[in-house]
Amino acid sequence: MKMNSDDSDLELRRKKFEHDLSDEQTRLGREAPGKEYFRTLAKTPLEKELEKKENSMGKVSEYIRISSEFFSAIIVGIALGYASDKLLGTNPWGLIVFVLLGFCAGVLNLLRYTNDAKKNK
Repeated sequence: MKMNSDDSDLELRRKKFEHDLSDEQTRLGREAPGKEYFRTLAKTPLEKELEKKENSMGKVSEYIRISSEFFSAIIVGIALGYASDKLLGTNPWGLIVFVLLGFCAGVLNLLRYTNDAKKNK
């Protein structure tokens, strides 16, 4: 395929533009955007809706994880308290102490999660 003068002129201008753009981005300390950048600009409404649903499901799974950590800390406290009462014969003090410790551990996990969430925003 033969290139006419308009095509060759256009190709030279394109190469000069790419060179100038890469020089400017290097000067600013940035890299040229890749294909992924342009792909995000060209998303269809359906793709955007699916991405929103995926993000919301991610939030639901985070909330389920946090609640299960909270309740599992309390359940472990109950189990340790019951076992200590059976072994030491200190009914109901072991159960009371370990349930409170389990509750405190669950609250501590919640606080850690909220602090991490604030840092990531």
